[in-house]
Amino acid sequence: MQLQLQLFLLYSLSFFLSASAGCGKPPVLFVFGDSNSDTGGAAAAGIGFPIGFPHGRTFFHRPSCRVSDGRLLIDLLCQSLNTSLLVPYLDALSGTSFTNGANFAVVGSSTLPKNVAFSLYIQVTQFRRFKDRTLQLLTAGARNLINDEGFRDALYLIDIGQNDLEASFSRNLTYAHVLKKIPAFISEIENAVKVSLAFLRLF
Repeated sequence: MQLQLQLFLLYSLSFFLSASAGCGKPPVLFVFGDSNSDTGGAAAAGIGFPIGFPHGRTFFHRPSCRVSDGRLLIDLLCQSLNTSLLVPYLDALSGTSFTNGANFAVVGSSTLPKNVAFSLYIQVTQFRRFKDRTLQLLTAGARNLINDEGFRDALYLIDIGQNDLEASFSRNLTYAHVLKKIPAFISEIENAVKVSLAFLRLF
């Protein structure tokens, strides 16, 4: 299942890359997930998650707030699109106006339970607040922010679920019991997509 998900993600990204190449608008990306995509959300959230060396040593040559010794898939995607690396939504000190999107992923996140920080449900709720506030500021005269069209045309990436599986196995559940839990994890991802589509009025 993990391999199928990765192949689907790569196919989707290749489609987005080819589409972006033929369009003059700068790319906008929004990311939801866990450590696979976290570019600093855990550090910015103030949850005390230590991310020091050897993380970041091979590319950034310093701790990069990523649980990786180099770049993540989302970093490589941003670079291939010639856009800035995505800034975590919670990073108040970045000075960014999030013109190329935002990263809601946080290390350790899962799909369930849905009302804990920083579950997929909470990340989607943060995104909805981010979009509402951005459009309010634009209406009030702010500039250099993502407009409604930018939100509709953006690429949305969700990479989550591994912590749900790990938590299930750590409770010493049998393989059969873990398999029975997987549909609930997938259902949360489906709900996140449906909520986002409805919120963006994409049908």
